[in-house]
Amino acid sequence: MSVAQKKVIDDHCTNEWAGKTGTDWAKWEDEGRQKIMAAGSGHTVVTLTAPELDAWKKSSEPVYKKYADDVKAAGYDAEKVLGDLRKTLTKFDALAK
Repeated sequence: MSVAQKKVIDDHCTNEWAGKTGTDWAKWEDEGRQKIMAAGSGHTVVTLTAPELDAWKKSSEPVYKKYADDVKAAGYDAEKVLGDLRKTLTKFDALAK
């Protein structure tokens, strides 16, 4: 990869760009969900109950543990990295609550 190609990737693979892309994508999905519910299209949109959401979060704990272990193995502070990730997800209203 040339220096110029690497610069383009580095300039656009940032948290800021991810936030822009993610925000627009989420808005598009939310609008689509509203259209589906309003159109009577026969699709079912399910909102998780608190116990279902808790079960989903619990089932994802091994993923977080593996990620934390990998981050630590790479020589980084896993708690800081995960904390920063949660802050960024919260900032963009993308953290499952």
